[in-house]
Amino acid sequence: MCGRSSLHDAPVSVLERFRLPPALPGFEPRYNIAPTQLQWTIAFDHREEPAARTIRWGLIPWWSADAAMGNRMINARAESVAGKPSYRTSFQKRRCLVLADGYYEWMVAGRQRTPMFFHMSGHRPFVMA
Repeated sequence: MCGRSSLHDAPVSVLERFRLPPALPGFEPRYNIAPTQLQWTIAFDHREEPAARTIRWGLIPWWSADAAMGNRMINARAESVAGKPSYRTSFQKRRCLVLADGYYEWMVAGRQRTPMFFHMSGHRPFVMA
């Protein structure tokens, strides 16, 4: 997953696809969502039905007493996530899809870094796992 994302409009079509109510209470457009900030998700708890809710972006492993670790743990590789101690339990029992309509990646040229914004055609909403 990327380091920054955006969600300009409530993603009604995505919510309907998951048979969730099309309203997000308290939704506000966000254009530069960073790690540790609240982000809209479709959360899947192994004991509950999927639900749209905000969560703080970044994983704090159960064994860590340092909440700042969530700043660094924002990406996991699909091929190793099930086996890494930091991610294993959350991968098995606490998953979510992150709602977005775009994300940023950095283009690096020498010492200059320029954010590049990627989005679907028509700025349609999508989910990231």
